[in-house]
Amino acid sequence: MGIPDEYMGKYLDDTIYGMAGEGTVQPASSDVGDVSYVTPLAQFTTCCQALGSPGHSWQNVAAGGSSIAHKGLELAAKTLALSGSELLRNPEFIKDAREEFQKRTGGQPYKCALPPDVKPPLGELPEQ
Repeated sequence: MGIPDEYMGKYLDDTIYGMAGEGTVQPASSDVGDVSYVTPLAQFTTCCQALGSPGHSWQNVAAGGSSIAHKGLELAAKTLALSGSELLRNPEFIKDAREEFQKRTGGQPYKCALPPDVKPPLGELPEQ
């Protein structure tokens, strides 16, 4: 995961990092990339589990009920609320983001990589 050597042996990474540089890639996947081709997007992460916990693991599930996760989620909620407040008080940020988005996408509309005739399989839901 690219954890710097100086954090080995620590349980939590308590560093506040600056903005990621151009072309920085997080080693994960989600549909947020598709969304970023439709509208300007910002993303942040917070610490909600012990440093080095593997994704999709029992360690992450167990951490979900911990004070670490609750504090991380509170930080995420505060970040979202304050970001929304800043956007409401400074509409020029939205204008600037839209202009940068148009410049970066060149006005090209989003085109899904899946052919339009591909549909998810339909069937009965499993018994609960």
